[in-house]
Amino acid sequence: MPHIQGHELGDIFRDILGENPRAVFEAALSRLSLSPFQMRFFQDEFDPIQREFQGGAAAVLEQGAFPTETFSESLKQFPFLRRFMSRSPAARGDISTRLLAPSLTFAPSTVR
Repeated sequence: MPHIQGHELGDIFRDILGENPRAVFEAALSRLSLSPFQMRFFQDEFDPIQREFQGGAAAVLEQGAFPTETFSESLKQFPFLRRFMSRSPAARGDISTRLLAPSLTFAPSTVR
């Protein structure tokens, strides 16, 4: 198997992802104060967040270096709130913008 700086490639992603990436992710979520809606939002974001991490690790590998940050370490710095707030109000579950939006009204025509 190919090596990068003394590491077998087969071990690299196992080392940086940990034994169970989903468990690492769920543990990171449990340390946050999230509403039930936010918890579901981030549970649905697991795959995109993991792919972002893997892409960063692959970029480091392409440069011939060994990724030193684990998935768990990456999640400690992940901007969860910024990710949530960057979504549209509807995607964040904010129904107040729809409930309080002005309704369309028609004034009687004054043209004769």
